[in-house]
Order: sequence, then C-alpha cells, then structure tokens
Amino acid sequence: MINKLIIGSANFGLKYGVANNKRLTKKDIFEILRYAKKLGVFGIDTAKGYGNAEEIVGDYLKLQREKSFKIITKILHKDYKGVQSVKDEVRDSLKKLNVKCIDFLLLHSFETYQEYKDTAITAFEELIKEGYILHWGVSVYYPEEARQVILDGFSNFAVEFPLNIFDRRFLKRDFLKGLKKKKCFLFARSIFLQGLFFLSEKGLTGNFETVKENVLQLNALSQRFKIPLSDILLLFAAANPYIDGIIIGVDSKEQLKKNLGFYKNLKKYQMMKHLLDKLEVNDERILLPYLWR
Repeated sequence: MINKLIIGSANFGLKYGVANNKRLTKKDIFEILRYAKKLGVFGIDTAKGYGNAEEIVGDYLKLQREKSFKIITKILHKDYKGVQSVKDEVRDSLKKLNVKCIDFLLLHSFETYQEYKDTAITAFEELIKEGYILHWGVSVYYPEEARQVILDGFSNFAVEFPLNIFDRRFLKRDFLKGLKKKKCFLFARSIFLQGLFFLSEKGLTGNFETVKENVLQLNALSQRFKIPLSDILLLFAAANPYIDGIIIGVDSKEQLKKNLGFYKNLKKYQMMKHLLDKLEVNDERILLPYLWR
C-alpha cells in the first residue's frame, strides 16, 4: 500500500491547511523526499499554483542520479491563446521540475477543461508524441466533471478528485469502477480534508460546528480500536481497489514515518470499517475547502 502514497506539495510553496497552516523549509522538504524515496513512495503531486513548489521539487530532483518519483503537476487556469501557449506552459514546468518528462500533466480545474478543451488536448497529444508527458488529465471537484470528460469521448486519462470519510460522492453507483473500465488513472486527494479531521473540539467552530460530533465519534473509534486517526483516514482510501494513488500532505519526516505504517492496521480497520458509514457528510460547505469561511 505504500506504493499508492503520493506526497502532496501544496505546503512546499504555500501555507496550507487548517490544522497547522505550515509552510515547510527546503531542508524539511528534502528530508521528507529522501525518506519517501527510501520507502518506495509512488510520487509527488505539485502544481504551478503552489507558489514555488515546482522549483523546490526540481532542486531536489536535480540532486538525484535517477528519477525518484512519478511526477504529477497541474497547469493553471489562464487565458491560453493557442496550442503553443499551452505547450510553453508545460515546458516551463519541465524546466522548473528538472525532468525530461512529466508522468501526469493535469488541468488544475474543470473550468479550464471546459474553456480550453480543444486547445489543451491538442497540445497534450503533441507533447505525448514528443515524449514530454506520458498522460494528461483533469483535477475535479465533482463526479459529473469526470463523467463529462468520458462523454466527450476520452479514455486513458488521469482524474484527481477528493475522497475521505466525510466525502464519498465518488464512491456512489460504482463510479470509480466505471472510470477504471475506461482505463483511467485515479488519484484521491483531500484524504485529511486539509487537516479538518485533526482539529481539536475547540477548533471546530463556524461551519465546522456542524461536523463536530462526527469528528468526536471518529476519534472515539480511533481510541476504541487502537488505530491512529491518520491510519484510519489513509486506509479508507488506500484499501479501495480502484484507486491508483492517494495524495497526502506531510509536515515533517517524522510525520511521514508515522503515516507510512498505516497498512499494518489493515485487519483492525476492516473490523471497524462499517462503523464509519454513519460519519458520511453531504454538506458541500464542509466537503469543499474553497467554500470554507
């Protein structure tokens, strides 16, 4: 299961999350990535929108004798004048990341896909033929957005989407199974919901007050079954057979080391998994961080 883990890099270049809201130093980041490489972590998820995260990842990769991780990066929503402008954007990422090829190049929003679909896909297909990217895809918030890409006739693309104990929208009606039939790569993000699951009772204020009882019950289950809360959150996604990778934020090498032992609690998790069903949340004001206040 470790080979499903992907290091999220939002806090490499930005202050990110509600629990720690921490931006890491380059020394911290290099320690995390060296340890992740040693343990066989699948990849790194980054984006142009994450401050200077691409450059920091590139500085690390420049020191390596061989490519250490699969690279997922995302291009911004902006005004693309034509195919060449998209290709220039991707080549800029290649330069910053110090790689010759990006494994998964994603549009950072479905809005970008809608507005620049023909231009972007043409550019991606040319870049694949030229050997600069292996796969293209879209980062989405809603199942309907991924479904639309399928309806447009595409397959064998990558989808990055939110999934956690509260947010199960992508698990409905065998949706992931359907995407797999189209040979899609499935990457789950928001496993920790930007740290919401780790907030103290006092920290669950405002909109979060509506899920205070859910968080308390989750912590109670963690104590009852003697499984760390982070392990429960990771196993909820990693145990899904259709998911190729799960993106997690990491604040330190020590935290990563702790998280990497999650699979050892798989049997305990399977015993308590059914008790998590009642914790599902259907309020988008909780599930979608861009709606948080």
